[in-house]
Amino acid sequence: MQLPDRSTFSGKRDYAILRLLWDNALRRGEIARLNISDVNLSDRFI
Repeated sequence: MQLPDRSTFSGKRDYAILRLLWDNALRRGEIARLNISDVNLSDRFI
């Protein structure tokens, strides 16, 4: 399996989805049900 090409928009999207799955031990269905309101950007690490 290759890493997505992060120089393209779709590659950045795919990479973000893979990181969500891996870092949070999520299932595909849990990612598919996410809404933008589920994301808390105030707790981001810089």
